[in-house]
Amino acid sequence: MRLDWRQIRNIAPPPAPYAQGPTLAGPPRLREVEPSAVDSLCRVMLSQVPGLRLPAPNVGFFECYDPWTNTIVLPMLPSRRERQRILLHAMGHARGGEHAEGLGGGPWREAWWTGMYKARAERDAAGSLVSSDAGIGSGSAAQRQPRRP
Repeated sequence: MRLDWRQIRNIAPPPAPYAQGPTLAGPPRLREVEPSAVDSLCRVMLSQVPGLRLPAPNVGFFECYDPWTNTIVLPMLPSRRERQRILLHAMGHARGGEHAEGLGGGPWREAWWTGMYKARAERDAAGSLVSSDAGIGSGSAAQRQPRRP
């Protein structure tokens, strides 16, 4: 699918509370690719997320956030302003926001993956309390990543 990259100027910034603050799983990995590769790469990455319905092929991705790998895919763009606008939008997803109408737009709401991260954080916190009582270390950053089912 050929995207009209002029539409980037219209990409919506995330609303509060997704516009600023910490992300759910620590700083996301940024992967910048040629603009023509964004849609196909996002479709491949997100097809691995259980329960996520991808939009029709005529609806393309300008960016995407993969909650399983904590990765944001961005197009390499010559304009710093356009890059920042897309990154701000994608960081809203990394902070736990998703579009209420699904992929591709609409009002924002709390994303389904926030529950996954919260449950994991609670489990890790409970485990670290037990571990600290037993004199065991707190674990690695890799343990904070969600596991694929």
